[in-house]
Amino acid sequence: MEVIEVVRLAAALSSGMIGALYLLVWRHLRLSWAAFYAAAFLLMTISVSFDTYIQPSGDRPNPISTGLAQFTAWFMVLAMNRFGSIPPRVGRVISIAVGLMAVVITGLAILERIPRIAAFGAIAAVSILMTIQALFAFRHEHAKGFGLVVIAMLIYPLAMAAAASGVMPLPSLRYAGIVPAVLTGMSVLTTGLLRAQHRSESAERELRALNESLEHRVAQRTDELREAVKRLDAANQELTTLNASRTRLMASACHDLRQPTHALGMLAEVALQKVPETARQPIEDIRQCSTSLSNMLDMLLDMTQLEADRYKPSRQAVRLEDLLNELHLQFAPQAQRKGLAFSVDTTTAGVESDPHLLRRILLNLVSNGIKYTSVGFVHVSVQDEGHQLKVQVSDSGPGIPDDKVDSVFADFVRLDTAQGIHGLGIGLPIVKRAAALLGHELQLHSQVGQGTTFTLILPSAIVPAQAPEAAPTTAGQGQLIGIVENDEMILTAVSQLLEGRGFQVASARNALELQESLARRGSPSPDLLISDLHLGRDQNGMDLIGGLKQSAHWQRTAFVLVTGDLDAEVATQASTLGVAVAYKPVQPRKLLSLMDALLKRSIGSGAMPASA
Repeated sequence: MEVIEVVRLAAALSSGMIGALYLLVWRHLRLSWAAFYAAAFLLMTISVSFDTYIQPSGDRPNPISTGLAQFTAWFMVLAMNRFGSIPPRVGRVISIAVGLMAVVITGLAILERIPRIAAFGAIAAVSILMTIQALFAFRHEHAKGFGLVVIAMLIYPLAMAAAASGVMPLPSLRYAGIVPAVLTGMSVLTTGLLRAQHRSESAERELRALNESLEHRVAQRTDELREAVKRLDAANQELTTLNASRTRLMASACHDLRQPTHALGMLAEVALQKVPETARQPIEDIRQCSTSLSNMLDMLLDMTQLEADRYKPSRQAVRLEDLLNELHLQFAPQAQRKGLAFSVDTTTAGVESDPHLLRRILLNLVSNGIKYTSVGFVHVSVQDEGHQLKVQVSDSGPGIPDDKVDSVFADFVRLDTAQGIHGLGIGLPIVKRAAALLGHELQLHSQVGQGTTFTLILPSAIVPAQAPEAAPTTAGQGQLIGIVENDEMILTAVSQLLEGRGFQVASARNALELQESLARRGSPSPDLLISDLHLGRDQNGMDLIGGLKQSAHWQRTAFVLVTGDLDAEVATQASTLGVAVAYKPVQPRKLLSLMDALLKRSIGSGAMPASA
């Protein structure tokens, strides 16, 4: 095999190998410059193959091979533009110039009007141009690969000098142009892969740094959130403490206000007994104000108890008839004064509920209905459905807009229709809390301009049959009533009230004074004893009554415990002892009615009457 054939074969194999490598790089990395280089070296392989096997000898190269060689150079220029990030304008100028040169040289080769040396001179110029582009691209790259570029720059001029001096055959000159192209391709491939690796490592480092930064920021935000949660917990604890303090303050204030309110009601009732008919109206007004104040204090105390979760309901069978009668007696005069039609259904059915909370729910619903209704009616209806009862309070008032339905149950919220109407805005919140605590379903249906209906659904319960009551006694018949109360004003007011109603009174501030007062009247025990729960100096009315009931002299005595404490434990202890409870501020007429029922019970028989 001749040297020229070895050169041809080496040129074809080397260019084909380089083209395959670039194709592989493009296949895996998707780098555009690798695709252009792959096309260039594959065209170079085809060009050498044409020149070798179609025209194996001669001074002039094969025209097809010459054209492919020119376009090979053009693809290499495009590849270098992409690889080296040549400025777009410069890259376009170079690409157009090389493309035109490739077309011209190919055309002249076809016409056989271009000397072979000129064609390969053009290839040499393109190779040098590519080398300059490579140097331009490598100036910011790794140092590896520059040696190959320098060798590529020197080989073709040396080959031309060898051909001119006769050392190398002239036909071999066209194959020598492949050497700088291959070396440049190897240099670009090496540098490109190093660049890709470097960029990958840089991206990895940046990603790692970003991840570390993100972790740091997450940790920092977590610490900030933790601190914010601590501050929020501290603020929440402070608000809880403040709310508890507010609740205790309101409960204490309500309890303290109940004492003078209780005394005021009693004194007003006493004054009504002593003044002539012409002077009764101002005192009657005072009594009405005392009743209103009493109701407000009742609601405030109920709200504080429910808000602080201090009230423990005592669910039991409740005679609904008694509550409905009370509603009629209490609100019928008020409705009549406003010109409203007021009606209450009657029923003998019983329900399972807490007597005090159920009473407060119905009182608040009826009070609201009468308060906000100017014209029309307020009706309390009862529907017995066997396993449950529906108690509905309906009115023909202004109604509640749909967007205000939820807000009417908020504390101290009053609608625009409440202008000029007195109230605290806590009636419905108490109703909602009490119903929720008892597990009673509360429904609200309202239409603006048509009225409002509240429906309370109660579980049915069996209550014992109630014996017929005798007509109430309008005045005492000389019965001896014992009173134990450490508040001097209340003690005086209740004593005067009962004496004015025909009772004898043995008043005292503690157990010792009670025994002395009874001894002065020559009686070991009264017919009925009224005692306050808190008597001061750690004295307790419940303990006093419990001790007295152990004595044989007190077996026929009826007992009333007066208290402002709504704790269910107090009611439970009183029920266990068989003691009726009256909650401050108790209205005088309610107290008299309760006394009348107890005195009749002590004489005859029957169940202990409901508390006042």
